[in-house]
Amino acid sequence: MKKVIALLLLTMSLYASNGQQNRTTNKSDTTMIEKFDFEEYNKRKSALHRVKGSDGTIVKMDFDNESGGDYYITPPQPSFITIRKIFYKNGVIEMKGKQIGTYVDIGIWQYFNENGKLIKEEDEDKKFGKIKPDDILRFMEKENYINLSTGAGRFDKYERETFTLGFRQASDSVIVGAGNNASKWYISILPIQENRFMETDYEINGETGEVISKKTYHVLMEE
Repeated sequence: MKKVIALLLLTMSLYASNGQQNRTTNKSDTTMIEKFDFEEYNKRKSALHRVKGSDGTIVKMDFDNESGGDYYITPPQPSFITIRKIFYKNGVIEMKGKQIGTYVDIGIWQYFNENGKLIKEEDEDKKFGKIKPDDILRFMEKENYINLSTGAGRFDKYERETFTLGFRQASDSVIVGAGNNASKWYISILPIQENRFMETDYEINGETGEVISKKTYHVLMEE
């Protein structure tokens, strides 16, 4: 009798163990496919589909039946990063990653097929020379355009971004004044003043941090 009970307990233990293993395996094999949130998007009545979270996170959504969808996610202050997500026409995620200064991709970007399967990853930070995005932000803080501790200076009072960044790798072209082997950063400061832009543009050597040029000029805003 004791042997029968022992055998029964062993069988139940093995069954439970196999069941747990199967559940774990199934769980690990099941991946959530990220999709465009049409329900939230359709709640917006204006042309600008904008959602602001309680923590200050701002999500700007856009979708076109011909080209697909976009998310521009701005974390709360003091972040200077934008999270970008691009979706296929079927609503499935196509690519996602981080940007700084509107145009510069940073960090790991992920790319998916139309079924939502991850097909590749790219490390965008590899393209930078000695001068990294954080160095450019510190330069802007030193020039009194932004405050990295508070996040001040990224947006104006209408929540429009006050600067853009650009980056060109040395292999893209010969950079005049920066040496043939130098990458190059572009900074455009756009502080809005009444009905005018006073724009200040910088060109910076991506290897040394040297300011190649600085230009300030006014541009009339369109009515």
